[in-house]
Amino acid sequence: MSGPDPAFLAHQLSVQHQTRQPNLYAAVSVSLFIAYVSVVLRLIARYRMGQKLLADDYWIIGALFPVTVFDGFNYWSTHAGLGLHIIRIKSIKALIQSSVACMATYPLCLPPSKFSILYLYHRLFPSKAIKHISLLIAFVVLGSAIAASVAFGLQCIPLSSLWTGAPNRCLNLSALSMATGVLNIVTDVAILCLPIQPLTQLQVSTKTRIGVLATFLLGGCVCIISIIRTTVVGQASQEDPSWNNAIGGIWSTIEVHVAIVSANLPVLKPIFMRDSTETSSSHTPASRKPYFHSPTIRYGRMMTSYRCKTLTT
Repeated sequence: MSGPDPAFLAHQLSVQHQTRQPNLYAAVSVSLFIAYVSVVLRLIARYRMGQKLLADDYWIIGALFPVTVFDGFNYWSTHAGLGLHIIRIKSIKALIQSSVACMATYPLCLPPSKFSILYLYHRLFPSKAIKHISLLIAFVVLGSAIAASVAFGLQCIPLSSLWTGAPNRCLNLSALSMATGVLNIVTDVAILCLPIQPLTQLQVSTKTRIGVLATFLLGGCVCIISIIRTTVVGQASQEDPSWNNAIGGIWSTIEVHVAIVSANLPVLKPIFMRDSTETSSSHTPASRKPYFHSPTIRYGRMMTSYRCKTLTT
């Protein structure tokens, strides 16, 4: 059995001091904090608007569970050596096991956020076409997530061969990662485009219509991050996996947390509008404040006008 390539070994020795672990720890910690804050703000918005929690709220709360588990595996993987050059890895077994755990958990982090958005569409828009398309997208998201999670978790038979070197049969991990990423992008784009047509039909001023549409389209940042993440993962060289896969790990972490934040944006807008409105009108006598002064009520009126228009056409 031949030893390591002298040129590769020399390169490893020259760069062994490098580390990406602070970036990994920061990405996980900051992203998790922002995701939790966005969910808390969503619950505060519901409370201030006097609304009970609905299915889309419960889905986004539930999204925190797989994401938190995924973050735990990310901490484990980073502690095991992700972000360091391969020459510095003390336990290949721990690194591989934690990496497999991350890969198997990652596909399960995105569906709850997507379900939350789809149920919001299902609730706001009465169009049967939107309801049917939402259900179709939901089934595609769920089926692909389960299939990808199982495939990543059982990428080699036996799985222990990954760290023991025993004979095995393995899936093409690069192709699987690329297929998973592309399917995520496709469903992200489909979800992003779904409400455009009904939102453009709102019977409100052009400025208000653009504002509401922009709030929903802010979810497009998830599509951009998914594209970046898929590209980075697909181009990562496996010559020095513990080092090269760190950037993909960072983008994967950002993606699943931004998905939660984006799912909360359409619900968070009223609370900030309400704050600004109340501040600007704090000196206005109560008798002069119109009943529909609250942006929350105005938003409800806009959606009601859309429903009425749809039902009469």
